[in-house]
Amino acid sequence: MVRIWYMADPVENQFVENYASQPAEFLTAEQLKQRTRVSCLQVEVNEAKQDEILNAIPDAQKCNYRDVIEVCPEKMGDNFDAKLKIFFTNTCMQMMKIAVERGDLIVLPAGIYHRFTTDERKSIKAMRLFVGEPVWTPHNRDEDGDKEPARKYYLEHSPESGSLWILTNGAKAMKSK
Repeated sequence: MVRIWYMADPVENQFVENYASQPAEFLTAEQLKQRTRVSCLQVEVNEAKQDEILNAIPDAQKCNYRDVIEVCPEKMGDNFDAKLKIFFTNTCMQMMKIAVERGDLIVLPAGIYHRFTTDERKSIKAMRLFVGEPVWTPHNRDEDGDKEPARKYYLEHSPESGSLWILTNGAKAMKSK
């Protein structure tokens, strides 16, 4: 099950927890959803039925495209550290981090800012699901990014204005206030 917390600022090492408070104060999946519209769900992990289960998820989430990514030094080679540093770049004041394990599913609303990294294991295999045509154009957190139609919609319909930064782990996700 996911673990959710605010991160310390600044972040010295993106691969560790970086709790904003000691002892760490965790949020519930419901609190995350209320603040950001991000849903955290559990998916059955069953090796015998894996294909059946994985094929059902896009239909249940009304997704029409999916791919599987592997973020690890073995797959990304010499670019691993440099790429993760770029994925982690952050211009917000405080972030929320979501640590996920196998079987966790995070549903991000369109227009929410997010970033990815790994934890100290430096490995994640994840299925990405998309509604509509998948576009892998990064939109930075700046005036231009805020002009994107999906971002405008998110801000207008979000319970609290802000952005979510996703990290993976295992996988981790983070949100700015």
